Parts: sequence; structure tokens; C-alpha cells
Amino acid sequence: MSLINIEYDETLAEKDIIKLSLCNEEDYPDLVYEANEDFNQYIDEQYINGINIYGSIFQPSKILYELDNENYRIALQEFRAEEI
Repeated sequence: MSLINIEYDETLAEKDIIKLSLCNEEDYPDLVYEANEDFNQYIDEQYINGINIYGSIFQPSKILYELDNENYRIALQEFRAEEI
């Protein structure tokens, strides 16, 4: 199954910029958040109390995964490379 994410940035509408990313879950199972508990724990341990925003506590790993999936993927690759 392929996932296509199309993001249109209205602030750049006059330049007609569209961000398109394609990822295949079968080819990249590491992009599944739940499949990387060790990596998520590694990130979360760096922020022992989580991220507190007006009394709501959030998991740093989940924030990175949900809001900046590309940096999550890159950091995950680096983490896995260090394991070797």
C-alpha cells in the first residue's frame, strides 16, 4: 500500500509550490511509529517529563513523528546505523 501526502502551502500559492511525498509502508516499515519502541523511548528519555504545554503533557517522539515525519525518519536511520 502506498501513501501519498500532498501539502499545498497557501503562503507560497503565487509560486504554485506543492510538496509531494510518497512512501510505501511495505518498503519502509520503520516509518510506523509503533514499530520503533526502542527509538521512541530513546527520544522520550531525553525529555523525562515530556513536553508540557499549558498543563498538557506530550510525548516528544510522538510530536516529532506527527509534526515532522521526515526528521523522524532521518533520526531513526541514524539511530539504527549506530546500532550496527
